[in-house]
Amino acid sequence: MSYTFLDELTYADIAFEAQADTLEELFISAALATTESMVALDSVEKKVEKNFSVTESTEEALLFSFLEELVIFKDSEQLFLTAFKIRIEQKDGKYHCKVSAKGDTINTETQELHNDVKAVTMHHFTLEHSAEGWKATVILDV
Repeated sequence: MSYTFLDELTYADIAFEAQADTLEELFISAALATTESMVALDSVEKKVEKNFSVTESTEEALLFSFLEELVIFKDSEQLFLTAFKIRIEQKDGKYHCKVSAKGDTINTETQELHNDVKAVTMHHFTLEHSAEGWKATVILDV
């Protein structure tokens, strides 16, 4: 489970590639990269628990919607999430992602803020599965 920021993919936005052995681990890697784009992960305490779920027709759409939820929580609840437990299952032709996450509300005095991510974009957005595991490429609009 890891992620790498890709400076050469975009100039005005933030791009990253996440990799993992399992789909759940990939979602966690992508979530951490998305959150790290907004704030230093180690500056966010894990005081608030947030449970939510996302349902989509494809794994790629599921990842996109999941990451969008993180941006929505930042905007609507002033909440950064930095620790994740994820369960993904396929049922009735849909993919379901159940998330239990921890984090804290935005605090400009104790947290090292980075960028204000506005949205996850479809530009170069990919999710791939191979014998080596899972890989996603994501560009965040800032």
